[in-house]
Amino acid sequence: MTAAASMATSLPPPPPSSDAAAVPALVAGAAAVALVPATDDLAHAALMAWDLARRTAAGRRRTALIDCYVDAPWLHTAAGQPNGDGIVDVFEYGASLSRLARPQPEPYLFFVPAGTMAADAVRITASPRWRRLAAGFRHEDAVMLLFLPPECLAAMVPVLDGLVALAPDGAEPGLAATPEIQAAADRGVPLLAVISEEGAPLPPPVPVPQAEGTAVPVATSLPEEAVSPEAPSPAPDATAPAPAAKLLFDDTAPPPEAAAEAAAVEPARPPLR
Repeated sequence: MTAAASMATSLPPPPPSSDAAAVPALVAGAAAVALVPATDDLAHAALMAWDLARRTAAGRRRTALIDCYVDAPWLHTAAGQPNGDGIVDVFEYGASLSRLARPQPEPYLFFVPAGTMAADAVRITASPRWRRLAAGFRHEDAVMLLFLPPECLAAMVPVLDGLVALAPDGAEPGLAATPEIQAAADRGVPLLAVISEEGAPLPPPVPVPQAEGTAVPVATSLPEEAVSPEAPSPAPDATAPAPAAKLLFDDTAPPPEAAAEAAAVEPARPPLR
């Protein structure tokens, strides 16, 4: 389909080129961007979210697409994948984000499903851990794309660097039916674009350039240790081989004393959907 995007006149306009293909440039420098459905057609919105995530990763930006519809997830179905452990298990049960994030066929792209059912999506998105997680992404020059219910926008305002409205029914009707987007914009979250259709098909991934005889640095795992955004990076060792690219630090891992308690008595998890 032809890429198309438009803005409601009541909201600050994004840069002129705001179609699906331009979104990677719009999120440059951002660590946490909400992809908010402005429609009742969540199945279509989920496909659009995957399209934007693939485009962002195609720019060799380490990208994590996270399903925040924790009470009724959509992204795993749109990609033909199982749900399994996901973001709820990270925040509620101490699971490791590094271990459950799934590398996708496209280089630099990871998927974090919703995971164990949680009835209150607003409570999950109101966790203060999101700020630390966003700081880690920023430090690693990676980006979280959060497939976010509109009712969760208010809780995420302090975390977000911007939002993209997914409006397959059109920008004006979509924004009119989703006042949470206007409220977030009024509180200072930039509305980067309103996407009305998926972009044109992406070309095949371009192989990562490499020197002869060296391994291709592909993001295939997540580090376990937290990295403080304020801590200076150590000087690189010119004689050491290039390490595999990493996506982000796992700030959501519990401290040692909490991990010991969780090992002794792990909360029972509701069944996956």
